[in-house]
Amino acid sequence: MKNFIVILIVIFSFTNSYSQSNLKGTIHLNAMVGGLTGSANSENDGTGIKYKYTVRGSNFGAQFQYALEDSFSVGIGLESNTVKLRVNDVANNLNDPTLNIIKVSLSGRFYLLNVDKVNIFVGPTIGYASGRNNANTSNVGAFLPNLDTLTRYSGLNYGINAGANYYFTDSFGFIFQLSYESCNLKSTLSQTGNEDISGTTKINGLNISGGIAVKF
Repeated sequence: MKNFIVILIVIFSFTNSYSQSNLKGTIHLNAMVGGLTGSANSENDGTGIKYKYTVRGSNFGAQFQYALEDSFSVGIGLESNTVKLRVNDVANNLNDPTLNIIKVSLSGRFYLLNVDKVNIFVGPTIGYASGRNNANTSNVGAFLPNLDTLTRYSGLNYGINAGANYYFTDSFGFIFQLSYESCNLKSTLSQTGNEDISGTTKINGLNISGGIAVKF
């Protein structure tokens, strides 16, 4: 165990004795696209009816990070998501809803490796998500065909990220990021000629994304 600790100290000292891709005061800008896979469940507050879904989706967005220290940065991100929910129980005879969600998130990055061309990081993210789904049938348990519906969603978004930046010049490079995220959303369904229906929807999934990295 002592030898293992000594090796880690030596590696850390070695990597930090050379120029680093993240230094205190560095600004990072990332533009990324990616895909989401996971699961979801929803519940109607009035009836207690529950549904389970398989989730597939895509996303694109931008992140801003500012390095408070060589080993740590904080930032904010804006992301647009298109999420398809496929009902697991086809006997429910419901349309598979497609959600359009916007996320605004705060994040932190702890740099595990920080050398001239490469850095590897992990960190948490937390923020707010808001979205909507337009359909011609209800997806929260009040199946009324041929009526226009609009479901609005909003709530907390949180997760953990791991990723890497590779810079092929002093300022430009690529980023790869793997995230596990959860969205806890309150929903309100408005339907022609009926009272609003409230409910909850929780989406969990693995997000794989990549894109352009710029630093200065």
